[in-house]
Amino acid sequence: MPPLAGGDDAHDEGIGEYMAEGSRETVIMIRRGRYKFIHAAQDPCLLFDMQDDPRELRDQTDAPEYQGDRPILDHHAQHQPLASGNP
Repeated sequence: MPPLAGGDDAHDEGIGEYMAEGSRETVIMIRRGRYKFIHAAQDPCLLFDMQDDPRELRDQTDAPEYQGDRPILDHHAQHQPLASGNP
């Protein structure tokens, strides 16, 4: 992502929270660099390489080549303060 203020220090991370009527829980999405990680406590996590798979067709959660990045994203998602106030 290009720097918004025109400086050299780009912040390459986006975090989203989703909770809708009828959903069982809050879902956290973290986009960091080339990765998009989706975490929901009651559902399997999803990990996409947006550079190699921009249409998000191949979940890389269990792929060996992504295991170095997944624990960092998983920890971040589990400790992200939620706007909804849900744990």
